[in-house]
Amino acid sequence: FTDFEASVRVKMLDIDVTTGVNSYSDLIFRYNPESQTGYTLKFGNIDGHGSPNLPADIDFYVVIGDFQKEDLISAKLEGFNPYNEWQELKVKAVGSLLEAYFNGAKVVELTDSKYSAGYIGLATHNAQTLFDDVNVVCNPK
Repeated sequence: FTDFEASVRVKMLDIDVTTGVNSYSDLIFRYNPESQTGYTLKFGNIDGHGSPNLPADIDFYVVIGDFQKEDLISAKLEGFNPYNEWQELKVKAVGSLLEAYFNGAKVVELTDSKYSAGYIGLATHNAQTLFDDVNVVCNPK
């Protein structure tokens, strides 16, 4: 995929947050499996806060390869519990303009031209996660 809009509904199931372990879901895009590079929009308890009452995070990363990550931009979702409720993640990639949406509201906008095309995927880390209503629209307006 080159220019597109991809969205997914995500529901991370409750975990033992007292461990302080990072738990999150990813919407991966413009991914190249050979070089393991691309972008990922992460949502969840990314910093291992250890409590669902602390802010959830939503982060844009550039995946450099071999799971090394370079943080492009991040936003805190104040007082938001990322568990046990359906949320919508959406990315829009047109040329070098990258936008991230959370539940319909734009939370991140940036320009980056490292990767111009690739696969779209879903992932989760340290959490049981349900994904639903995956939608990809090519050449969005």
